[in-house]
Amino acid sequence: MVSSKFLEFISSVKGRLGTYPSEEAVSVQIVLPVLGHLGWDIYNSEYVYPQYPLERLKVDCGLKISRGKQEGLRCIIEVKAEGNLDADHQLFQYAFLAGAPLAVLTDGRHWRFYLPMVPGKFEERLVRTLDFEKHSHEEITAGLVRYLSFENTRSGKARKNAERDHNQRIRSIETKKNISVAWRDLLDGSSDKLVTLLIEETSRISSGYAPARVDVEEFLRNPNEVKAVREPGFPVETKKTKSEKLQKKSGKEVRFFLLDKEHTETSAARCFVKIMKILADRDKDFTTHLAPLTAGKKKKWLSRNREDMVKMIRSEEISPGWWLDTNLSNESEIKRLRMACEVAGIPFGKPSGLKITF
Repeated sequence: MVSSKFLEFISSVKGRLGTYPSEEAVSVQIVLPVLGHLGWDIYNSEYVYPQYPLERLKVDCGLKISRGKQEGLRCIIEVKAEGNLDADHQLFQYAFLAGAPLAVLTDGRHWRFYLPMVPGKFEERLVRTLDFEKHSHEEITAGLVRYLSFENTRSGKARKNAERDHNQRIRSIETKKNISVAWRDLLDGSSDKLVTLLIEETSRISSGYAPARVDVEEFLRNPNEVKAVREPGFPVETKKTKSEKLQKKSGKEVRFFLLDKEHTETSAARCFVKIMKILADRDKDFTTHLAPLTAGKKKKWLSRNREDMVKMIRSEEISPGWWLDTNLSNESEIKRLRMACEVAGIPFGKPSGLKITF
């Protein structure tokens, strides 16, 4: 739980951005107070070591857990004056000499978290950037706690969080690159699914008259080139999916954002199930960590035993061997989604985490 004092401090820093003229000002007025709020004893060099020595060099701050030098070093922090973050090469030189598993580069306004020992270019080792100007107080404090709190660092959770988020970021970059490749493959006219979908949608707009398949394939290959009109096709009956029938019956969809991606479902209950499935797929330990918090007085709402559910018929398997009770009110679903976000380490109420309104 983030303290109100920490949130107030972050708010005060956001209000004074642009007034930190030097590295020393950023270190003394931002970095050290942040570490103090995160549970570090900033006055004990066995934990927070300013000007940490690395052969003939010094890094601005080393965070340690056990006594001694290299064996207890968990993170190094290099501090720059506001607007001067062009020091990635220097940071990785320090990280190599220190053998630190986590490295931070900050000018007070921006905080860049790196895994310096993973292969790749500088940007490929980046875990996340927190921006005090763009991100909310809650996003900033949650990120700082996730990677830098004393408790998470001591337990090793900070490093695991960084590794998990880094892997997700790399996967996201890779899949984003492949979108255009996949789109080109679909547009070559050989994708039966896309051709069929376009035929059905055109038929719906055209009162049931289907376009010729060859016309659709030619359009996909050259969407900007208009061909001569062929003889009209025959009416086509398009079968409505179960989702479309439910949507028509309910009259509206429920929309939510999860991890910066928009989703729609036909009901609040379906949203609840889908969100829990996505979070369970994202982190194999999610259900294990969440389950102990879900036990009620008589029954559980997340369990390996389906008989723990109030009504077994109103439960769904969200990951292999894990059952979720869906016999809930909207209010209960929101309460439990907040709990799930906390376990998953993502903000509730923000598109970057989970934003939903029933």
